[in-house]
Amino acid sequence: MIREVIRNCIAHQDYELGGRINVVENPAGLIFTNAGSFLPGSVEQVIGQDAPQEIYRNPFLAEAMVQLNMIDTQGGGIKKMFMLQMEHFFLFQITI
Repeated sequence: MIREVIRNCIAHQDYELGGRINVVENPAGLIFTNAGSFLPGSVEQVIGQDAPQEIYRNPFLAEAMVQLNMIDTQGGGIKKMFMLQMEHFFLFQITI
């Protein structure tokens, strides 16, 4: 799960902002952040729709990561992570 989150941070970072990916550990869990807005709009929208994202911020990077088997082409990573967290009663939150 941690690898999936980090790979999403890499693939969807807004590199024009010059930010970085951060991982912070606290007693409640891990917090992953990257620069840029959440393109799908909300986690609820991602969970509700049964289709891959139509817009990729970094299409060439995403395609390279697909070719290296780092990410899948289905665009279901967030939904998969959310459902797994729910099954284990863990908190999953995306903050913008």
